[in-house]
Amino acid sequence: MGGASRVLGIPFAALQSVLFGLFLASFPVGALVFFEGSLGGDINHEYPITHTAVFAGTDLYLAPAPVTVGDVFVAAWAIYAVVFAVALLGPRQGFSGALSDIVSRGRTDLGSNSMSAAIRWFSILVAASALTTIVQAQFGVETLPPPFGNDLVQYLLVMLAPAAEEAGFRLLLIGIPLLALGIGSVPLRGVPRFLWRPGWPGSGRRRTALLIVVSSALFGAAHVAPGDGWSEGKLAQAAASGLILGWAYVRYGLGASIIIHWAANYFIFSYAALAAHAGGTGIIAAFETPLLASIEGVVLASGVASAGITLLAWNRRRSEVKGRL
Repeated sequence: MGGASRVLGIPFAALQSVLFGLFLASFPVGALVFFEGSLGGDINHEYPITHTAVFAGTDLYLAPAPVTVGDVFVAAWAIYAVVFAVALLGPRQGFSGALSDIVSRGRTDLGSNSMSAAIRWFSILVAASALTTIVQAQFGVETLPPPFGNDLVQYLLVMLAPAAEEAGFRLLLIGIPLLALGIGSVPLRGVPRFLWRPGWPGSGRRRTALLIVVSSALFGAAHVAPGDGWSEGKLAQAAASGLILGWAYVRYGLGASIIIHWAANYFIFSYAALAAHAGGTGIIAAFETPLLASIEGVVLASGVASAGITLLAWNRRRSEVKGRL
């Protein structure tokens, strides 16, 4: 098993390294395009946040405000950067050390570093989403995005979604119920740590799995609810993504699930925004460019390698458990 892990670990580690580099570069790329690009047309980063669709239907809509979309972008950008740095360093070893162990020793402790786990499950999520879309298309079920308004505002909303949705669908619908059910018997001082990373329990696994399933179903339904704009094909795709995000939250922590979601949103859109700015097109059209196709190819290849290394790790753990019986 160790030999198989080492053989598969080489392309796995290489693809993880490439994606990590792309992740890291997306921070300045996204900021540069947001503040210096022309995505917004006559709207730029000084546009008041209260003039966006987020406040439509409220008393604050179109009201004067000192906070701009640029201010909100910087705040969210900084939060993601902190989560990114924390995930890079732990919980048990750094990112480079985790990859080195896989390549040199065939070690399959895939939870030793949150960043590696996030990249692995992000790749699997994208591959699963692509497969879901292909299968549904065979039955005439399309997965079409909602119509975009202003590209700059839409870019900001896509960036904000990971933190907001992980707090709502994972922390609120999984973490807090697990805490209330007493799974893990958490002392008061351990509550923040538990909510940050519940961990896969030794007991109460069925209840934990049920909460993940319920959360993912609601996550899928929210994406096709009236007003969201996605076509019906998004239901299954988002629900499958919700299962992965829920599992990642419980097993690896809120930081890992945020990074996975951030990668599916900000990371992808930052390069789409770059391609749109360079080509003078809209963001939707930019997804058909060679740059985005190349990134998608790397992510899908990583998804295949990640699925393989994950199956090897699970099989190894199963064999170890049987050996102790």
